[in-house]
Amino acid sequence: MRGNETVNENYHRLFKLWQQAGTPEDEKMDKIKLTLKPSISTPLLALKHSNMRDLLGSARLIEDQKKEISSNFPRKPKPGPKSFRTWTSRPQASGSSTVAPST
Repeated sequence: MRGNETVNENYHRLFKLWQQAGTPEDEKMDKIKLTLKPSISTPLLALKHSNMRDLLGSARLIEDQKKEISSNFPRKPKPGPKSFRTWTSRPQASGSSTVAPST
């Protein structure tokens, strides 16, 4: 899968290549499992599919469930990396001296 490619987009991209190569259906099914995102392909590996239609149906269902979960329970974005200046700088109290007292 490329980037944010959906199950359908992945299938249609590979389908053109399979037509040209005359790829048998069992090889197509193996390839589609290998090219999907791991969060989709992992549950598919535990299931037995008799044809491409069943496999794609399961993949689409998993993809839809993942979208539903992420929209119902969105993750908070991680904070960006702090620069050296940000985490080493400390706010100065007003009226305080920036020079250390000599002893």
